[in-house]
Amino acid sequence: MNIFSHILKTALCAGLALASASLWAQTAQQSQKPVKPYGSNPNIFHVWAYKTQEGVLGTAKKAGGAAERGVAKVKPSVDQAWDNTKDIASNTVHKVDEGAQKAAQSATAKIQETKDAVAGKPQQPAPIEQRPLSESSSAGSPAAPKKAAPAGSSAPTAYPVTDL
Repeated sequence: MNIFSHILKTALCAGLALASASLWAQTAQQSQKPVKPYGSNPNIFHVWAYKTQEGVLGTAKKAGGAAERGVAKVKPSVDQAWDNTKDIASNTVHKVDEGAQKAAQSATAKIQETKDAVAGKPQQPAPIEQRPLSESSSAGSPAAPKKAAPAGSSAPTAYPVTDL
């Protein structure tokens, strides 16, 4: 046997192995196998291809079964983890909504307090004075100005606002 035929056989076997694995992986679901069983006087390459096909299909079935069993074992815990994640996310959204509502109410209250402090309370109506048009609004004001406290006193001094 010369070296050329030995290299040719090796290349043919390697090519069959590479091509057969991808072909069998694609046709593993089909009931028809690409390599038919060998007869009473088979070629060595046909026997080798058939045995390789049977091995690959057996390994694929075992790997598929193991993967399905693994998924069946993991699926309940994954489903439980997913449900827990959804519950936690829902609770978090609810808490954030409550916090946002409280913050909005607090901000509204603070704004109202600031408005009341600056402009007075809107619930208290401003006094309306009725006078004839010929009379001056500054003359004869009903509110008499308060006198300042003595210099030695620590009481606060109040000045009335008569012109708005």
